[in-house]
Amino acid sequence: MTEYMTRKERKQFFRSADANKDKALRTRPLRVKVYARVSTEHESQINALQNQLEWYKSQIYDNWEFDPDVDMYVDEGITGTSAKKRDAFMQMISDAKQDDCDFDIIITREVSRFARNVEETFRYTRELLEQGIGVLFISDNIWSFDKSTDGIFKLSVMSSLAQSESKKVSERALAGQKVSRELGQPYGNGNILGYDKVHHEKNKTINPKTGEVYRTTFTYKINETQADTVRRIYQLCLDGLGSKRIKTILLQEGHKTATGTTKWQESTINRILNNPTYMGYNAYGKSRVVDYLSHEVEYEHNIDNLELVKGDWEPIISEDEWYRARAERSKRQVSIVRSDNSKSKYGMICSENMWIRKVQCQCGAGLRRNIWRKNKLSDEKVFGYSCYNQVNNGSRAYREKLGVSTEGACGVQNVQECKLELMAKKIFEVILKDRKEAMELALKMITECHTEEITDNSKQIAMLKKQIKEKEKSKVSASMLCVNGTITESVLRTMLQEIDEEVQGYKLRISSLESEKKEQLNKEEILKNVEEFFSTQIDFSVPVLNNDLIDPFVKKIICREDSEFVWVLNFNKMNNQEVIQRINHLSEEYKKMLVVDTNFSIFLEFEIPFEECSTYMKSRGRRIVKRGWDTIKVKVALDNN
Repeated sequence: MTEYMTRKERKQFFRSADANKDKALRTRPLRVKVYARVSTEHESQINALQNQLEWYKSQIYDNWEFDPDVDMYVDEGITGTSAKKRDAFMQMISDAKQDDCDFDIIITREVSRFARNVEETFRYTRELLEQGIGVLFISDNIWSFDKSTDGIFKLSVMSSLAQSESKKVSERALAGQKVSRELGQPYGNGNILGYDKVHHEKNKTINPKTGEVYRTTFTYKINETQADTVRRIYQLCLDGLGSKRIKTILLQEGHKTATGTTKWQESTINRILNNPTYMGYNAYGKSRVVDYLSHEVEYEHNIDNLELVKGDWEPIISEDEWYRARAERSKRQVSIVRSDNSKSKYGMICSENMWIRKVQCQCGAGLRRNIWRKNKLSDEKVFGYSCYNQVNNGSRAYREKLGVSTEGACGVQNVQECKLELMAKKIFEVILKDRKEAMELALKMITECHTEEITDNSKQIAMLKKQIKEKEKSKVSASMLCVNGTITESVLRTMLQEIDEEVQGYKLRISSLESEKKEQLNKEEILKNVEEFFSTQIDFSVPVLNNDLIDPFVKKIICREDSEFVWVLNFNKMNNQEVIQRINHLSEEYKKMLVVDTNFSIFLEFEIPFEECSTYMKSRGRRIVKRGWDTIKVKVALDNN
C-alpha cells in the first residue's frame, strides 16, 4: 500500500526541495489534481476543454497518482478575473484545507487559467502553500514552492500579463458594444411583452421595408395579442390611473404577462411604461461594469441618462403617447432622501409627525398619513393612517374580492388619528390617576429588567447577515442566467434591483436591531426619568393632549387586527425619538414578534367601548356611527431597552 505524505511532511519535503522541481515532483508518490477552465460555453471553447483534458493526461509523471474521471476541477463558461465566481476553483481551495485532503499538488496549464488577477494568484497559491500543496503551471514552467528570485519574478510577470489581458478583453468588449449601439443592435433575448423576436443573418438578410440588409442579428415583430395589453396599459396610464389601479384592471380583464401568466406586479407595469422599445427605440447605458476584475456593475434607472437610438421595428406606442404617459407618471412620483442618504420615489416618512414616528403595523410595515375628509362643521381636516403593505399590495379583504392570492396580505384596519389621541389621553389618565402606586410598579419592573442578564439581538443580526450573503450569491446566479441567455438583460436588471432592495431592507433591520441592544441604565437616570414622568401635571379636561407630553415617553404603538393596540412606554427618552423603520422585507421572526404578547412587558389593559368614543368625538365636534364599530382594545407595556 502506497504511503502518502501528511500535510506537515509535504511542507517539509517541498520546502527542502525549493527550486528543484525534479526532486519535488519526481522522487515521491504524489496525488495530483488538475484545474482547467474555459471562459465561454461556445462549442469551440468546449472542444478546447476536451483538448486540454487530453493534454493534461500526457503530462502526468510515472510517480503521480491521477484518475481523469475524479481528479479534475473544471469551470466551464466562467470568467477568470474573479475566483469567487468559479465554483470548481473555490471547491478545490476548500478541499485543500480539509484534514482529509486527498491530493498533494495541483497542476494547471498556465497562470491565466488559474487566475487573471495578480492579487488572487498570490493569495490562493499562498493559501495552498500553507496546506503544503504546491501548484505547477506547466506551460509557464512555474512551481509555487520555488522561492528563488527568478521563481517569484516569473509568477509576478505571468500573473500581471494575465491581468493585463483581462483589461484588454474588457476594453475590446466595450469597443464592440459601441459599434453594436451605432448599428442599433437590440440587447437581451427578446422576451418582451408585445413583440416576438425575429432572427436574421447580419449583413445578409434583406429588410423587406427598406430593401437594405439588416445590420443587426435580430429585430422585433409585433405580437398583436400581447400588443393589445401594452396599448391597454398606456391607455389606462394616460387616463390618469396609477400602476396599482392598472394592475387591478389587468387582473380583472384577464390580460397575460410576457411569461403567459396573470400574475401582474406594479413593478412590471412601471417597467413597461418606462421602456422606450415600445416607441421603437433602443435604450443603451442601462448598466456598465465599473471594475473589470470584480465585474462590479452599476445600473442607471433614470431614462434621461440613457442613450436612445432608433430601432428598425414597428412601434406599438407613438412617441407622443410614450412621452405623455411618462409625464403623467412623473406627476405621481415624489423623490425624497432618507436618513441614510438613499433616495425613494414612493412616499415619505414625515418625522415631524409624532404618530408616523411611533405607529407600526403588526405586519412590520410603517403607516401612511392620509387626509380622510373635512369636518363639515369646522372645516377641520380629519386624518387617518393606512398600512403601507396594504397601500402597495391591497388589503386581505380587497385581494379576496379580486380572487387573487392573499399570501402576505395585511388585514389591519385603517386608524383614525382621533382614536390615537383618545387612547393617549386615556392611558396617561389611568396611569397618573394613582401616581404613587403606578410609579412603584414602574420602578419595580425596570429594576427587574435591568438586574437580569443583559442580552442583545446577535442571533437575529447573524440570521439577517446570512440572508444578505445568500442574496449576494443569488445575484451571481442571476447574472450567469443572463450570460447563458436564459433571461434577458432587462429581466436581470429587475432581479438585481429587487435583490438590492431586499438587501437594503435587511441592512436597515440590522441597523435597527443594533440600536435596540439592551443598555443598562444607571439607577439615578431611571429615577430621574420616572420621577419626571409621574410629576408631570396634565390638564385632562382638554380633548387632545400636547404631543410634547406624549412624545418623550412613548416608544412605539403597534396596530393589530380587531382594533387592538399595544403602546410601548420607555423612560429612556432618547430612544423614543427614532422613526419606526418602514421596511418591506422584514424577517418572519420579527413580524411574529409584533403579534405575541409575551414579547412585551404588559402591565395595563383596558377597552374603550363605542359609547365612550362617541362621547369623546362629540366633545370635538365630530361623530361616529356604530355600524362596523369594534371596541378598541388597549394594552400598555414597558419597554425593557
